[in-house]
Amino acid sequence: MTTADLKALGYEIKGGKALRVTKKENKATYKPKRSKYGNTRTEVEGIKFDSAKEAKRYQDLKIESFAGAISSLKLQPVYPIEINGVLVCKYKGDFEYIRNGVKILEDVKGMKTPIYRLKKKLVKAVYGIDILES
Repeated sequence: MTTADLKALGYEIKGGKALRVTKKENKATYKPKRSKYGNTRTEVEGIKFDSAKEAKRYQDLKIESFAGAISSLKLQPVYPIEINGVLVCKYKGDFEYIRNGVKILEDVKGMKTPIYRLKKKLVKAVYGIDILES
């Protein structure tokens, strides 16, 4: 077996030994894994968002906050879902803010998973809050 054959199989020769090259070390052929739902992680103002759509929505809300249309903007508020004193799960929204004196809980959605649909109903049942989807 030649050196070229070993390289084709993902090995390289170091110190007379054939060593397996990991995907990250072999940058010529390494491609990062595509996310499950096709979203692209995006960073804005040092804050990491799960998708470019969520980052864009944050920028829009930030502008509305500076203009005075909304107040008390919070990122990723957590709502514990307790039933009969037992913590069932936690719902983490994308944004929470106040518009015209009304608290709004918003979630930027590309794909509505079955778990999300269930948690949306639980938030409505426990807190009486409708989640705004954008």
